[in-house]
Amino acid sequence: MLIFLRRVLRRAPLLALILFIWLVLTVLSLVGRGRAYKNYSTEHGRLPGLSIVMRGIHDHVYPWSGDKAASSSADADEDIEADEGGGSGAGLKGDSGSGAVGEQDGNSGTEAGKIEGIEADTDSKQGQKQDGKTENPEKSAEVSMEIPASSCSKVVSAKDYGVADESYLSPDDTVYNTDKEGLFAPNGTYYSLQEVDDSYFADALMIGDSRTVGLYEYGDMANVTSFMARESASIYDLFDDDEKLDYTPKGKETTRRTLKDLLSKAKFKKIYISVGVNELGVPDTKDYYEEFRKVVTKINKLQPDALIYIQGIMHVSKNMSSTDRVYNNRAIVQRNKAIATLANGRNIFYIDMNADLCDENGDLKEEFTGDGIHLKAASCERWHRFLRKNAIVIPGSAETASSEQ
Repeated sequence: MLIFLRRVLRRAPLLALILFIWLVLTVLSLVGRGRAYKNYSTEHGRLPGLSIVMRGIHDHVYPWSGDKAASSSADADEDIEADEGGGSGAGLKGDSGSGAVGEQDGNSGTEAGKIEGIEADTDSKQGQKQDGKTENPEKSAEVSMEIPASSCSKVVSAKDYGVADESYLSPDDTVYNTDKEGLFAPNGTYYSLQEVDDSYFADALMIGDSRTVGLYEYGDMANVTSFMARESASIYDLFDDDEKLDYTPKGKETTRRTLKDLLSKAKFKKIYISVGVNELGVPDTKDYYEEFRKVVTKINKLQPDALIYIQGIMHVSKNMSSTDRVYNNRAIVQRNKAIATLANGRNIFYIDMNADLCDENGDLKEEFTGDGIHLKAASCERWHRFLRKNAIVIPGSAETASSEQ
């Protein structure tokens, strides 16, 4: 045996190194199976040990991390299961307002909500129907021009620790969207957020930065929908002709393309935008808002039939928000408030996953993140489930028909 190993080492050193690394990682996965990798135990039967360890490294969980790391990640999984309640998540849910995200409390953190600053009157004056759509303003002279609470998430607030660099912020009294007509103005036609199954995302595109890359890799959505993402991507370079992103069609290989080229040739019915963390060091909120507005306008021009979801910037952890002058939740909340005003309730919607990820202070829960910014692999499914609970189904659309079968 030793002679054979010497020959392999002499003639194929690279192969020998690969086999050695594979053996070491497999042993490490077995060592940590009952401790650090406890919550990955169900995957040992279908994933190689190397994969288990690499996923743990992504989550900043190592074989020697002990029971604490395992229990934190396990608690996150338990929270996900609790959110599911008694339903399976398959099909369209009957309560059209059940998926809307609202004010946080110390327990669930989610309830029917509204965009901050918009008090929506959802009584009969708006003429809202049970199918999730209000009456056309041409048919009713008293249709409200305020977006109903059920059409968008409320911007999740967060504690201000007093460390934010004011140069990256806009004055708190800055007024953003004031449109009375056009793309970003409500016109009396509104739809409500509701729960769907994964088939809803078959014709969707997820655009984003490294956080969206994590959703693709660990959120169990690679075979569900299409992704256009890249680490360090920002709102300022999404339509830059020299900036290519990784485009991965549902269940297919990844290629490098520009967003403009993709949207000019392919058609999507839903487009999700999730950027913002890389732009926190670029002054200021108003400038970020203006650029976001331009991007949404371009997407709508290239994909006029698509629903556009503006995803709130995910918050950072308390450790980061309380010490970092740039990457803090005060700046994030201010920018989320700004881009939320672009929602119109009919084909542009604001959804805020922070209600499902943050504690009572609005900080990203420590057990969900390893570096304070990105979700652990084990927590990405939580984002996926939030998306399923907060979707728009146009009455009479294919989604409605398929979910009622």
